[in-house]
Amino acid sequence: VSLSPTAAAATTTADVDVTFVESGITTNTTWTPADGPYRVIQDVEIDPDATLTIEPGTTVEIAEDTTVTVSGSLRTDGTAARPVEFTRSDGAAADRRWEGLRYNGTDRSSLRLRQTALVGGTAGITVASSRGRIALVDSTVRDFTTAGLRVTETTGTPSITVRGSTFRDIGDHAIQASPSAGATDRASLTATPDTIGANATHT
Repeated sequence: VSLSPTAAAATTTADVDVTFVESGITTNTTWTPADGPYRVIQDVEIDPDATLTIEPGTTVEIAEDTTVTVSGSLRTDGTAARPVEFTRSDGAAADRRWEGLRYNGTDRSSLRLRQTALVGGTAGITVASSRGRIALVDSTVRDFTTAGLRVTETTGTPSITVRGSTFRDIGDHAIQASPSAGATDRASLTATPDTIGANATHT
């Protein structure tokens, strides 16, 4: 595996063909299916000036109770034939859940998931910043105990767009927008289509 020396510390175990991610993303980094699956074994952060790009067909396995915090930018470029997947570690029991993606971006940050599956955690995406942009496009959020997308740790919201995506087997709310007490900013959440149908489901 070849990563920038100052990028996420990762090691490859040749006999099992897994890239272990043990520390944060500090420079622009790309994850590829050839070097995957990537197994995140402890909490990691994408730094404010860094972007993590994940190519089509890449699988990211996340250990129990582990969070990936996006303080910079995260971009997935999945396709219908080769989606990106965030899921629990291979072989983990169904109750061994990862925490989720936590967005804590700046004005220059973005979290853009396209043709991506988030599976088997506590909360799919937790929004903890009112700055930047979030987009969930043609994606699936499945099997989370509390929420698929929640805004609960900030007094405002960034621009959030959900388009052509499905929320399934969510224990509480598919989308929960309840910013902290004292919120003054206007919430910006666009779901397309805006009626219950094939592309807007919660089951």
